[in-house]
Amino acid sequence: MSNRLARESSPYLRQHAHNPVDWFPWGDEAIEKARSERKPIFVSVGYSTCYWCHVMERECFEDQAIAAQLSRDFVSVKVDREERPDVDDAMMSACQIYTAWTEGRASGGWPLTVFLDPDSLRPFFAGTYFPPVPAFGRLSFPDLLTQVAAAWRDTPDAVRAQASKIFQAMRESIDGSGEDEFLSESTPRPRVSSIALPDLATRAARGLLSYEDKHNGGFGGAPKFPQPSWLELMAQCAAEIPECAQVSTRALRALTLGGIHDHLGGGFHRYSVDAMWRVPHFEKMLYDSAQLVPLLCSTNDEWLVRAATRALQWMTREMLRDDGLFHTAQDAEVDGREGLNFLWTMEEIHAALTPDDARVACTMLGLDAGTNFTDPHHRESPASNVLFLSEVPAPEMWDRLDRISESLRLVRALRKQPNTDDKALLSWNALAIRAFAEAGRLVRDDTLAVEYVAQATRSFDAAWSAFVEVVHDDDVGQRIETMWRVRRGDLAPVGAALEDVACFAHAATALWDATNDPRFHLAASALLDYATRVHLDSEARWCERAGIDQWGLRGKSVHDGAMPSGAGTMALVLARLARGTREHCAQARTLAARTLLTRTLRAAEEPCLAEPTQAARTLAAAHASKTLVLPECLDAVLLTGKGSHRTLTVSFATGWHVMAANTSTTGTTASNAIELVGDGVTSVVTQSRGAIDDVPAYEGEVPITIRLAPEATRAVLRFQPCTHTHCLAHIEMTIEF
Repeated sequence: MSNRLARESSPYLRQHAHNPVDWFPWGDEAIEKARSERKPIFVSVGYSTCYWCHVMERECFEDQAIAAQLSRDFVSVKVDREERPDVDDAMMSACQIYTAWTEGRASGGWPLTVFLDPDSLRPFFAGTYFPPVPAFGRLSFPDLLTQVAAAWRDTPDAVRAQASKIFQAMRESIDGSGEDEFLSESTPRPRVSSIALPDLATRAARGLLSYEDKHNGGFGGAPKFPQPSWLELMAQCAAEIPECAQVSTRALRALTLGGIHDHLGGGFHRYSVDAMWRVPHFEKMLYDSAQLVPLLCSTNDEWLVRAATRALQWMTREMLRDDGLFHTAQDAEVDGREGLNFLWTMEEIHAALTPDDARVACTMLGLDAGTNFTDPHHRESPASNVLFLSEVPAPEMWDRLDRISESLRLVRALRKQPNTDDKALLSWNALAIRAFAEAGRLVRDDTLAVEYVAQATRSFDAAWSAFVEVVHDDDVGQRIETMWRVRRGDLAPVGAALEDVACFAHAATALWDATNDPRFHLAASALLDYATRVHLDSEARWCERAGIDQWGLRGKSVHDGAMPSGAGTMALVLARLARGTREHCAQARTLAARTLLTRTLRAAEEPCLAEPTQAARTLAAAHASKTLVLPECLDAVLLTGKGSHRTLTVSFATGWHVMAANTSTTGTTASNAIELVGDGVTSVVTQSRGAIDDVPAYEGEVPITIRLAPEATRAVLRFQPCTHTHCLAHIEMTIEF
């Protein structure tokens, strides 16, 4: 017999449709029932490819006695974190706060186990996985339910006081109410020079260097995540800090060699359980591979680009839906066994390949070194192997490795396959679209480049049709009215978050760069317009959700997790649009400045650089936005054109000018006082000069015609701005081509 979840579109909720638990989806029906029956709300948050979510379902939610206990004392709610990131963010914040208080360190993960006061919806207890009997140093789930129910019944005032205390900490974490006071209307905003934010980005990158695992590559210890946003910051700052390029390359090379990389099917698993990248947590999420592909392609390292092309093959072969959108993820388990589809024994290798190929495979893919995986939940299973490479093979072996990998992949395809979460999420699809677009722009193989850009275009059009509703406005013509986050079949039950809008706009700018097709610029502009109408608050700060959530909050985080932050991604979009047309330059400059001057950058400015990694994408945007946050003498600096012919337009604010020449006591005249200097760069200031107090001067818009040699990548713009009463020190600004 099924429960209410059978009517839901989410694959994760539908997995629980036949539990004996009286589940509700998140919504008014569950809240009203809890309030009318005076019961706490039990919230369980997870996602369809989460291994430990499956374990807790089998152990607890399929148990009749536990189900009866839940029905008697609680109203039980299931949440798909991928469909409802707002609810997940709130519950995760509560879990990290509660565990920091009670265990001495913040922890979290999925499944999330949270109990709420039904009236205020404030959490008063939070944790993650709980076993059916005491184990792993954890309370059993039945005992936990008994204790929570007793506390609610016997000491309700103490429970509500604890809920209020947790909620106040949540407000500071999610809504920024505690840390953003320096940005309140009554407090003057910090003045920022044209180079302060890029400098801040390089400072944060230097701080991030201390996190590197120099021996194994990547950052930190086990469990170890790819951290693409951190690597993006490294790439942005590599010109100023050469070590950043080395850190990024070491990490990417380690990722492509380790077992976290699917050497047979392509793409990457979610994370590694060890520091050496050998043994993964086996689920494969679309967003991991999609974010790594542009980084791999940008290196021009043939081995890394090869890994990117194989990841794109996996996305096309196994994740692409018939409608042009992409599936969300593939499960970590088969028949309750973690990683079963991905594990090999020597006997299986020899049965699948010719003797000579089997010998090479066992040597190259790590089997000769001994087994490296034992299922901790099924000790009776024989030890086996996750395939990995200990070093980059010699190039002459790559074709053979490809042949062996494809033979093994075809054998693996005959096994029972992990489940695929077939819903489409806008932000995840946008990351995949950007991956194909960036690969099309960066790869040297012209055939592949055309193929990738074509796929990006097809999927972009499919996503626009599926997730965007456009209406006609008499004043502005076509404009976006509504956006959706989730699409499964004909259902789109959840509105878009800032993450969705920002990632889709970022994908549009990537396609604009790859194709020069103005429709993608128009799409990015329309998405920016929608974001500013729906996701920008009265203080010009980005908010994750449209409107106020059930807790009276509007999340304003710029922290990057597995997904890049919406605010940080929007900063990158603004930086890109500001380089393209005058229409967006002033708006982009203003919004980017406000995006970048948030509590995370305040933290990053501390001497210890406390958590610069949390805002890696925003800091990368800061580095990319060298000309966005300008000194008061400038309205805009706009680079147009393509190829070797460019025009740089420097727009001076009213009342400011630059002396066109300096007259010495001998009456001789120096060269132009606006200069653009760089290797392979020839420039001419083409505006006719006016005069200030009879001295030649430039004011208003000053166009500079530029010719670029093939080796030209950047130049330095130099000038000294003046008013009628004073002059500033000389200003230098780096212009990237």
